[in-house]
Amino acid sequence: MIYSQICKFYNNRNVFVTGGTGFVGTVLIEKLLRSTNVAKIYVLIRPKNGKDANTRLDEMFDSEFYTKLKSEKPDFKNRLIAISGDCNLPNLGLSVANHERLIVDVDIVFHGAASTQFTENIKRAYTNNVRNTANLLTFCKQLRRLKSLVHVSTAFTNFIFDSIDEVFYDYNIDYEQIEEVLSKEMSSSEADKLTSSIIRGWPNTYVFTKAWSEAVIKNNAGNLPIGIFRPGIVISTYREPLQYWTNRLSGPASIAASASLGIYQVHLTKRSEVFAELVPADMSVAALIAIAWDVGSAYETGCKEIPIYNYISSKDNSITWNEFAQLNALQFWIYPLKNASWVPNFTAVYHFWEYKFLFLIFHYCPAIIMDIIRVISLRKPKMISLYKKIDNLYDALYPFVRTSFKFSNNNTKSLWNKLNQVDKELFPFDISQVNWLIYFRNYQKGLRLYLHKDPLETLPEAKIRMERFEILQKVMIYTVYLIGIISIFVTLSNIFVY
Repeated sequence: MIYSQICKFYNNRNVFVTGGTGFVGTVLIEKLLRSTNVAKIYVLIRPKNGKDANTRLDEMFDSEFYTKLKSEKPDFKNRLIAISGDCNLPNLGLSVANHERLIVDVDIVFHGAASTQFTENIKRAYTNNVRNTANLLTFCKQLRRLKSLVHVSTAFTNFIFDSIDEVFYDYNIDYEQIEEVLSKEMSSSEADKLTSSIIRGWPNTYVFTKAWSEAVIKNNAGNLPIGIFRPGIVISTYREPLQYWTNRLSGPASIAASASLGIYQVHLTKRSEVFAELVPADMSVAALIAIAWDVGSAYETGCKEIPIYNYISSKDNSITWNEFAQLNALQFWIYPLKNASWVPNFTAVYHFWEYKFLFLIFHYCPAIIMDIIRVISLRKPKMISLYKKIDNLYDALYPFVRTSFKFSNNNTKSLWNKLNQVDKELFPFDISQVNWLIYFRNYQKGLRLYLHKDPLETLPEAKIRMERFEILQKVMIYTVYLIGIISIFVTLSNIFVY
């Protein structure tokens, strides 16, 4: 009888997770609880907005995402323990009691805590992404039973290179000098000014500091059983436990969600095909769980190298940004939103100046009119500030939309080939099996249900609203045409009169 090698590795072991309240962390915890027999999962949670770690963990499970888990493993909460702490602090901000408990209890660690804000200044990004990794390594060196540690990075850490292999890269950066500068007291404005001079060829502080985090691991991991997971852009789930689920309004989801509302009308892309390194969340987590097993198994055989796993789609099942836009646009009319502001559109433009001009015409001009109406009706204006956020978001995304990379993923493919049939069914992460046509037929449905919180029962109402918007749009277009024709007629009449 074939059994799961991966489940055997996790059986009755204790897992420590950082970043557990984030998108990937949420999917990871659910999958571990539902598909393995881990003894306990310790989730490091920072108290926030007056809520302690236990309250935040309890609130996490109010989501519909956990329906299947609650049905299959109703006692799952018995295996969950919230640990109050903060990766940015020495010793992870742990109490003495929690520190002593974890030191003797933890077998497997997933480090996913990070700030994914592209616009964060370098000082904050350093604290959130570099210092927290250094603190985590120091902590893990104290763990007496550690079998495996996986650091969640990003496929774009090596953005400055055209080809990205599953290896560490040398950036010729004096990290100690930068660290010395960042250790000084400075205002936010001073940190903002410092940012561009430090990150140089990287598009933002997130990618730069994730690259720096990998350098910290390379130089300081010592003999830890550690591996690095580099996923592409993680998007809604593909199959489990809830199809097309997401709770994260960022990256491609934020653009697609804004477009479906009729708020975002124009997007900047390239005529040449640029690969969108999209990877579904459930498959990414399946790979992550398998990587921890692979790292632990290799370490037991005496392998001390730090393996890196690129998890991307362009190598085996590519989809371009243009295809992403086109496939989404096809679904706007099938799953219209009840609260849409206008007719959804996804007009592609290929020049930055053209994008900025059309953004002004289609976004800022209507926003000014809508805010004037809001002020007249004694409501707070919000549309201009909303479009500024959207504009800044797309500016941050643009480097990824215009740049294609040549990735290698030999380690990831080798890992897939190591899995027996049981594990391939339990932890499917073969990206070549994703049918992007089927996926994006339902992607907007998922955004509608789980991001917009707009149930399918409102579809008839939403379709009527969309038909009215379409009529109004046609009236406006024909009015502009009519004004143009009349203007031409009047001009010609004046010419012939004189």
